[in-house]
Amino acid sequence: MTGLLALLCLLTLVGGLVAGAAQVRADQRFFRSRDRPRELFTQRDPKGPVGDLPHEWTVDDARYRAQPRPLPPRFPARQASLRRVHEVKARLGALRTDLVWVIEHPSLFDGATPASSAMFEAIARWDDEFEHLSDREADLYAGQIEDAFTGARRAAERLGLGFYAEADRGEAEIALKLVSKARSTTGPEAAALMDKVAEILTRLLPFDPQAALPRGSAPGAPPA
Repeated sequence: MTGLLALLCLLTLVGGLVAGAAQVRADQRFFRSRDRPRELFTQRDPKGPVGDLPHEWTVDDARYRAQPRPLPPRFPARQASLRRVHEVKARLGALRTDLVWVIEHPSLFDGATPASSAMFEAIARWDDEFEHLSDREADLYAGQIEDAFTGARRAAERLGLGFYAEADRGEAEIALKLVSKARSTTGPEAAALMDKVAEILTRLLPFDPQAALPRGSAPGAPPA
């Protein structure tokens, strides 16, 4: 009789352990089925189980909604790309108004030079198509313009005065000396020297050098 009671007690204990393990497995399956952090569940709902939630766990919805964080965009916004292009244009403009740099590296501003032609075409394409570009396309276009500007500038620096025909190179060097002399003086003498520079550059360069010249220095321009 005592042996029978012991056997019944053992069976009851084993049954309880098996049932508890099954419940734990069910709970684990439930939590794994939700893409939610474990700590977002609040225990001990006084009203008892909610829906199909096991035990007395319920969802803290306010905390759950606050958890997701939007991933940063893969590509910068169009305005960021626009700023990059404006920076390139500003750097190009600064060189265009630097008279000594223009004389020493004229190929940067010559659209017939391959590297410069690619740069001007990239900028023109941007100006024509910017309003219709996606973020990704704007980012790609801005990168192309930056690369084209860097390539054109480096090509101009390598070529230097070699851009001019051999017979004209001496005049370009004279123009550089005149600019240096004009900057060391003032008044009518400086104006006369810059007029001579303007005359030389207008003859040598395939583009209008007026942007780099002081006002009134271009041939036929009114006095400053």
